[in-house]
Amino acid sequence: MKLAAIDIGSNSIHLVIVRAVQGQHLEIIDREKEMVRLGSGTLREHLLSKETIDRAITTLARFKKMAEANRVDLIIATATSAVRESYNSFEFIETVRKEVGLDVQLLPGVEEARLIALAVSEVTDFNNRRALIIDIGGGSTEFIITRGSEPDLLLSVRVGAVRLTEKFITTDPISDEERERLI
Repeated sequence: MKLAAIDIGSNSIHLVIVRAVQGQHLEIIDREKEMVRLGSGTLREHLLSKETIDRAITTLARFKKMAEANRVDLIIATATSAVRESYNSFEFIETVRKEVGLDVQLLPGVEEARLIALAVSEVTDFNNRRALIIDIGGGSTEFIITRGSEPDLLLSVRVGAVRLTEKFITTDPISDEERERLI
């Protein structure tokens, strides 16, 4: 079975196309990443702008075509922090459904952490030792304590690269004053 997973994050949208055979590790067939910065402004204002929605729609349409060209059996699209925290998340999800033909699942933070744990356990053998997994995203960071594929702790906090940049850095390149304030 061929599957396509699309992760709509605060900073980027990722596509991974895999072949899944029961009892075996997933085989990656293709992958793509586009820096859409959906969370830019969204994490502060809690609204997805028309411009960021348009960028996301363009990317999602391209990713869907790639998945169809690979003749996948199933496309799974999920959205995380930026969409989760926006007041117009329903509008975004409906626009994607109507214009691209994808049903987007909005992930709660803890479910995002659980899926990260599953993905990491798919490619990493912890030999039944405890491990800490940290996934720093654009709008949130997930902390997972796991033993193999069974997570003991799942935590999602509203701290991410895009969120922190918007809060503390207003110039590009960063000014000496902002740099000093960060230190």
